[in-house]
Amino acid sequence: MKKKLVGKIGALLMAAAMAFTSGTAVYADETSEDDSQDFALEFQSERDQNLLKDGTGGLIEKGDGYEMLKGTELDDGGYTTWIFVSANKVKGDLNSTISTLLDKKSVLKESYLSLSLGDNSKGYGVSKSNLEKMKAKKMMFTASGTIDGKYYGYEFPEVENVYGDFAPSMTFNTDSRAAQKVKEAGIDKFYTFTSKVPSQNELLSSRGEIYTTSSDNLGGFVADTQEYSTKYASNMRIYYYNSTADKFQSYEPYNSRTGKGDASAGYSEYSDVYKWTHGSIMNSAKLNGTYVVTQGEIPAEYLMDSYTGLSHEGNDWLYYKNGKVDSTYTGLCKYNGSWWYVKNGKIDFSATTLCKYNGSWWYVKNGKIDFSATTLCKYNGSWWYVQGGKVNFNAATLCKYNGSWFYVSGGQVRFNATGLCKYNGSWFYVQGGKVNFGATTLCKYNGNWFYVQGGVVKFKTTLCKYNGTWWYVKNGVLNTSTTLCKYNNTWFAVSGGKVAWGYTGNMKYNGGTFKVVNGIVRF
Repeated sequence: MKKKLVGKIGALLMAAAMAFTSGTAVYADETSEDDSQDFALEFQSERDQNLLKDGTGGLIEKGDGYEMLKGTELDDGGYTTWIFVSANKVKGDLNSTISTLLDKKSVLKESYLSLSLGDNSKGYGVSKSNLEKMKAKKMMFTASGTIDGKYYGYEFPEVENVYGDFAPSMTFNTDSRAAQKVKEAGIDKFYTFTSKVPSQNELLSSRGEIYTTSSDNLGGFVADTQEYSTKYASNMRIYYYNSTADKFQSYEPYNSRTGKGDASAGYSEYSDVYKWTHGSIMNSAKLNGTYVVTQGEIPAEYLMDSYTGLSHEGNDWLYYKNGKVDSTYTGLCKYNGSWWYVKNGKIDFSATTLCKYNGSWWYVKNGKIDFSATTLCKYNGSWWYVQGGKVNFNAATLCKYNGSWFYVSGGQVRFNATGLCKYNGSWFYVQGGKVNFGATTLCKYNGNWFYVQGGVVKFKTTLCKYNGTWWYVKNGVLNTSTTLCKYNNTWFAVSGGKVAWGYTGNMKYNGGTFKVVNGIVRF
């Protein structure tokens, strides 16, 4: 069945549902028969006109809190089914009832479910599993409720995107920050409504709509002088308030208007003038967040069109460039005093990496630059030295990482390096790019050979075995003197800086003469 069901067909469904589910009949009467024809003609669809006519009758089944009506005839001779469910009148579990109704043989593809949420503080909603059933049957789904005489509704001509349960709530004039921003922009006639659907931010359908209707003129608008059914207010606007950017996203509303009706037209509980406002947002609407309905345009400098930065939407932080999400951007972006790592248009909170920005390479930890970090970071197969959150390409130092100390030169770990490195006043022995704290050896540095013990240069006098030879070290440096040297409680004869293992004879040392046998002093 070809469908062009958006906007006011959903409003009519809502009106019919409210007439069935609520003791307050005024909303069912707000749309006259002439209005219905006007709305239908807007879509120029004979099938839609038939839908509006047939949907008001043809009762198939009635139960506790629901009615099933016969709708439009399908191409195969069958009939579409309309299901009206009043959440607060269903006995037992709401979603069990909905599931049973969706499974009935009379509910074919392209049928309709209209759910009245009643008082939305009850938290009624449709489960993910029931949404999946509607998706399989390409069903239209509308959900509507009231808050102190204020309508709100959600319409989806076809359920396409299911992420979780659909349990919406709506509040009016509760976002003080958005209201203050509107006033700052010079608008004094407006109201706000805030939609919340915890498990799903995007609309269930690419052609979905959110709409509100208020009977008490929340925005203090100047009403039309003609009947509400015949004239739209040309200066009505709808905006989404992006709280992260502190700016507004402009919409081309499907229908935004003000009006008044005479009390004699059936609005007996009101005074002689019945004022009301209506606003709806289609397509790119978000299920979570605040909208403002204004009388008058918000100035351009307050709009998202000029915004470049981050915006929190659903579970993601998205990167905007000139008012549009830039899914191609990978880089850094400053927000609220911190710098964040954006990958393909959204913050990657799992990222620990390096990122180049303004000629420097910055260290990102868990999606955010860590300006306190002094550490190592692997990037493109190499390990780089980070100091104060930025790669220091001039560094020649040691850096502790995962329990080991690594040697850095030119800002990069040099895994092929063996030598000495001064750090915090001491000289350390580096072997294969890492301090070898188990090493006792000699190491050549700047033309001298230094004595290393436990990975650190020790400036003492001793002997050290290196490459099969025992060498004489004086004050930490290899010395080619001929002398005696004590090592492990034994004195050895040294000649030309080496232990003289083949020497037997006498040697003078500190004014005395000592007997040496095979390089060892015999007392």
